[in-house]
Amino acid sequence: MSAITFLSQVLKDPGSIGAITQSSKMLADRMTQMAGVNDAELIVEYGPGTGGITRSLMEQTPAESKLICLEINEEFVHYLRKEYPALDVRNDCATGVRKHIQEEGHEACEAIVSGLPFAIFNDELQTAILRETWEALKPGGKFVTFGYCSSAYLPKARRFQKNLVKQFNSYETSPIVWRNFPPAYVFCATKS
Repeated sequence: MSAITFLSQVLKDPGSIGAITQSSKMLADRMTQMAGVNDAELIVEYGPGTGGITRSLMEQTPAESKLICLEINEEFVHYLRKEYPALDVRNDCATGVRKHIQEEGHEACEAIVSGLPFAIFNDELQTAILRETWEALKPGGKFVTFGYCSSAYLPKARRFQKNLVKQFNSYETSPIVWRNFPPAYVFCATKS
């Protein structure tokens, strides 16, 4: 059912989703591991969609930790709330991340994992989300997202990489995750 829900939203608004299928378990597991969620008290996920990455986060996040999912697409919010009733899914943009962290009684979090299609966002939105992400992380906190190999050298993808370096100074990239469609790699930026 998640594949049908995902595809229906892609067809409805292809300019806001940026993928034709949800992330594979291999990609989700790589992202979750690089984010270090097993040591985090508070984790935020941007753009969970139908839960491809969310499931990995739920499996690897300690029971005493808190996971907040921020999703702007109302259909995905309804789907996730029905599929995972215990999951804290909030209908909001990633630029509102600090408000949600503060509502939980925290000033910052240890990890932010993103499934957002940064390469299709304009420069202003990329910059705003990255700035809020940096502010929302504790020192040493990690921001993890991914990009598709097929678009790595396109101008929009390169612009995102430049914006990521502007905000975080540097990032590391994983080896290619071949068992994803399309193949992808993970970016991990650490707040210094």
